[in-house]
Amino acid sequence: MQQIQVACLQCLHCELVAISNRPGEDLNPQEGQQLQLTNQDNQPIVVVITKVTEESITLDGNPPLAGRDLTFDLELVTIA
Repeated sequence: MQQIQVACLQCLHCELVAISNRPGEDLNPQEGQQLQLTNQDNQPIVVVITKVTEESITLDGNPPLAGRDLTFDLELVTIA
């Protein structure tokens, strides 16, 4: 078994973070809450609320592992 670490390279992930006006009083956004929105191509995109203030909310649409170092355990089974 071999362990491989892959360091995060900031330039390899998109920064899909947006700050929006806070929605109406009938909604109660909370940090960590996931929302499904649609992009300009009408495709679904999942975003996470990362910050809530009196005036705005911050949405993060990056993949969950973006910006993180990754570690993999690999086992070479065969070489063809």
